[in-house]
Amino acid sequence: MVRKINYGKSAKYKTIQTEYPDLLRYGEMLTEKIGYSTSVRRLSKGGRIIIRFLNKNDLEELLKKLGIENFDV
Repeated sequence: MVRKINYGKSAKYKTIQTEYPDLLRYGEMLTEKIGYSTSVRRLSKGGRIIIRFLNKNDLEELLKKLGIENFDV
């Protein structure tokens, strides 16, 4: 609890600050493939891919590119 208050994140999801050159390249490759700005980060356990979109239409287009067609609920 104290660690979360002091640092804003639990230790489990703390971002590793060391740069991995491959991650930047993978993010660029992903951006080229899907057409949206992406970032790839390494975490202490695994990693995180962030895909940025501007509005609902962009999100729906992205979902279609990922093969998710039935997203209207």
